[in-house]
Amino acid sequence: MTYKALKKQETEYHKIRLPYEEMFEQLMDAPAAIAILDSQMRYVKVSKRWLKDYQLKDGNIIGQSHYQVYGGDPEHWEEIYQRCETGIVHTWEEELPQEKSDIRYKIKWEAQPWYVKSYSDFQDNYGKNPLKKGDFGGLILFAEKIVIAENKNNNYHKNADFFPSKEEEVEALIANIYECRQSEIALRESQEHLKALITNTPIILYAIDKNGIFILSEGKGLEAIGKKPGEVVGQSVFDLYVDRPDILEQINHVLAGAEGSWITDFGSVIFENKATPLRDINGQKLGLIGTATDITCRVKAEVELTQQVQREKLLNRLTNQIRNSLDFNTVIETAVQEIQQFLLLDRCQFVWYLHETSEPYWDVEKEARHSELPDLRGRYKAHKIGALAEQLLRLEILQIDDVENVSEPEWKHLLSSLGFSSILAMPTRSLNGAIAVINCVRTEVARPWNKSEVELLSAVMNQLAIAINQAELYAEAKEKAEELERSLHKLKTTQAQLIHTEKISNLGQLVAGIAHEVNNPVAFICGNLHIGIRYTADLLKHLELYRTIYPNPPVEIEEHAAQIDLDFITEDLPKMLSSMVFGTDRIRDIMQSLRNFSRVEETYAKPVNIHEGLDSTLTILQHRLKKQCKRPAIKVIKEYGDLPLIECYSGQLNQVFMNILANAIDAFDEYNSTRKYADIERNPNMILIRTEMLDDFHVVIRIKDNGPGIPESVVSHLFDPFFTTKPTGKGTGLGLSISHQIVTEIHKGQIRCISAAGQGTEFAIEIPIEQQPTLHQCTAC
Repeated sequence: MTYKALKKQETEYHKIRLPYEEMFEQLMDAPAAIAILDSQMRYVKVSKRWLKDYQLKDGNIIGQSHYQVYGGDPEHWEEIYQRCETGIVHTWEEELPQEKSDIRYKIKWEAQPWYVKSYSDFQDNYGKNPLKKGDFGGLILFAEKIVIAENKNNNYHKNADFFPSKEEEVEALIANIYECRQSEIALRESQEHLKALITNTPIILYAIDKNGIFILSEGKGLEAIGKKPGEVVGQSVFDLYVDRPDILEQINHVLAGAEGSWITDFGSVIFENKATPLRDINGQKLGLIGTATDITCRVKAEVELTQQVQREKLLNRLTNQIRNSLDFNTVIETAVQEIQQFLLLDRCQFVWYLHETSEPYWDVEKEARHSELPDLRGRYKAHKIGALAEQLLRLEILQIDDVENVSEPEWKHLLSSLGFSSILAMPTRSLNGAIAVINCVRTEVARPWNKSEVELLSAVMNQLAIAINQAELYAEAKEKAEELERSLHKLKTTQAQLIHTEKISNLGQLVAGIAHEVNNPVAFICGNLHIGIRYTADLLKHLELYRTIYPNPPVEIEEHAAQIDLDFITEDLPKMLSSMVFGTDRIRDIMQSLRNFSRVEETYAKPVNIHEGLDSTLTILQHRLKKQCKRPAIKVIKEYGDLPLIECYSGQLNQVFMNILANAIDAFDEYNSTRKYADIERNPNMILIRTEMLDDFHVVIRIKDNGPGIPESVVSHLFDPFFTTKPTGKGTGLGLSISHQIVTEIHKGQIRCISAAGQGTEFAIEIPIEQQPTLHQCTAC
């Protein structure tokens, strides 16, 4: 560094201001060699002893470098500096050059760091090297010059001018001064910070003596409640808050000696209070001191945050339910309940606008309400709502904060009659054009709807709009799927019925052909039998006449008569011929029944005797009705009424009778498989067939059995195509389905099954006496 630069540095250094001037002035008179150096090893202050020991007569060394004043090895001092900079106190000894032959000196050094306690401790007025609180300030050097003397007896050493105890006193003095100064600075800073805090933050600092008198009232927070600092000092808390027992209770609690923390509201301002008792050094109660912090914004933020979280939870619940559920009614019911509870409503309604009918109306489908309020669900004609609904039909939000302020008399009367005080209605339109509305209602007290409520309802309605569209799409898809399923089922049924009908038709043609072919020889045999009976009677009469005239025939004739047992032949032959006649008549009846039953290709309805069809069916089933090895015969009771000829397709009705009677016999066989023969004889199987006029235009045929009956769960599916309770391979499930079609579609009648488990089964077939002229050809053939 040049001399000119060094002098400039020294000149500037003299302008350094130090708040520790008083402490340093006291150090100058200390009985020790002490020097204060800054971070650049320049002298800040030195004691008078330092100047004396090192023969520095010119005391104006402030600002000079220690390297220039003291000299020595610069690297040695640089090492000391670095050690102190890291917080280490460094001590060492240094022997001085001998001045006299018998005396030698040494210096005992101690170097320790010092640090800036505040920004103002050490600052260059010119802004050079400004230091902050906590920065390394420099070194404090303590030097003790010791004289070393020698003699013949011993070696000793002593301080050149003062005793070691003086050094301890100096160090204690420095420490005491330093600590006091630091305490003053800290107190001053604390007071300044507290003052700034109280002045600029929304708090109230207050103190109350043990009698309840305010002795302190400060803080910016007083502005929020219309008070000035110190305004209430001297006043009694019990007078100020005589109408606030909640505050007085907390004050008394703290004055009694306990810590206190509570929330207090002054109108729209909310304070958080914390108070603690004041005591003297003997522990006696003096009063309390406390703070009241304005937490209005925080509380509002917490409330808004809580509401926001709750809104998000509500929307998430509805969103999840919409995603996870295809039941639109459940979604809507949940939505109105959630909205009613969340917004603290008296009513929340979900409303449809229906205009497909001759007169449009509003349908309140779902409603969540307080239990004491009447149920307003139902339909309301649109014209009675009037112009109030037009706003909703335009998909505009209807917001009425107070019904009393409605200008239209009709609206006001309508809303008042329903008990509404405030209304918020949010409409939406579905993909199919249907209009739905969420209607929020307050009935007790009118209150304006705030922005967050409107936003929430709008968000909910957006989710419900998704649910509505989703429900419509699902309904359409489901309807199409069901329609496709019905078409497929109908196609399968039609195909099966066609196959079945074709079989019946082929069977009918076969039966008709067989009956025709059998009928000719049977008629021939039957005709010849009658002639043979007449011939036989004549021959027997002639034989009897011969016996009368010739009672004693030749031996040969008598022997031949005995050989052929002529007496038995004459007695048995007429019986045999009569039996043959009965057999041929039976064959002819069966053939006639087969011909009647096989009339499945009738092109139009004909008047027939229903009883003949029933008898024909029974004739065909006779082999199943008669006695079997495991059961007695099934008894058939016929109670035929006086019926006119019925216009019908007799072949198809016979098929219905056949299906019902055959099912009854099958049920008996299954039921009897678990019964003993004797039990069946005591309680025989019976089928009752009753026919009667239902009215002037309809007849009813009832076929009832005393079998095991049919469970209710099965009865509802009896007429479904392909439904059967029989084992695989023993039933197609088409018999009763085709019977139902024949009765209901072909004959425009009804067929019902009345049954219960253990009570038998009855089928009632109702058909008109005359068919409509427009009845086309049978399609079930």
